[in-house]
Amino acid sequence: MNSICQLVPDKETQKRLEAVYFVYETEFQKLEQPFRSFYYTLHLVTHGSAEITRGKESYTAREGSLFFTYPNDPYTVRGTRDFTYMYISFCGEGAGELLQHCGIRKENFVFSGFDRLIEFWQNCIRRINHVNANMLTESVLYYTLSFFHPDETRFLPPDRNTHVFDSILTYIDNNFSDPDLSLRKIADIFSYTEKYLSHLFKKNQGENFNAYLTRHRLAHAVECMDKGMVGLGEIASAAGYYDPLYFSKVFKKTYGMTPRLYIRARKERLAEEAHKG
Repeated sequence: MNSICQLVPDKETQKRLEAVYFVYETEFQKLEQPFRSFYYTLHLVTHGSAEITRGKESYTAREGSLFFTYPNDPYTVRGTRDFTYMYISFCGEGAGELLQHCGIRKENFVFSGFDRLIEFWQNCIRRINHVNANMLTESVLYYTLSFFHPDETRFLPPDRNTHVFDSILTYIDNNFSDPDLSLRKIADIFSYTEKYLSHLFKKNQGENFNAYLTRHRLAHAVECMDKGMVGLGEIASAAGYYDPLYFSKVFKKTYGMTPRLYIRARKERLAEEAHKG
């Protein structure tokens, strides 16, 4: 294996952070809200999910999400019954500058996909004692922040990141047959608010989420019927509808005929083509 060498900047040029608290919060429901801290705080969701609201901005944080809060900046947490999280509060002359360097901004404060850090954080907090508390906590903080970089586009909001929005569309295209698929479910999965995703759909697709989903579901229903599927309940289920009657109503509104009439017209067309042949 070849040696690896990386230049490490002079420590004197780095402005030091100071860790203040390292907490595993399992009973946040008992705490008074809105929350307000004198420090910068990095939170890691260890279980469940919650809607984090700061000012006019709200995002969904689920298991494996990191979210940041700022000194004297109130925020509220509306979590599920099983919601738990850990946090590290910190301060220091270079705290704000470091977050900016990492590409972390107030308007973009929730980041998903850090499930791998949960066990690491939990193991570290169990090892803390009065001798190693500062060193261990600061090590966890720096290690976590090392995953952030201003050039990492995956940390940008989806309206500035085509890849993320494409991932949302791909998820919908692969799961439109799920009758429980909704804008809220998509928002929870990708850690954004419903309002924000609704804005993205109109901006990037020229239609709202429901229109996009319905169009894909009905196109699949037509494909099923063209392949010979005739059971209304089976077709509705394959397209993502619980209720065949509701599916029929939506289909007629779009195509001007019920699914049964479409099937009948298809049979007549095939019979006529066979007769001509």
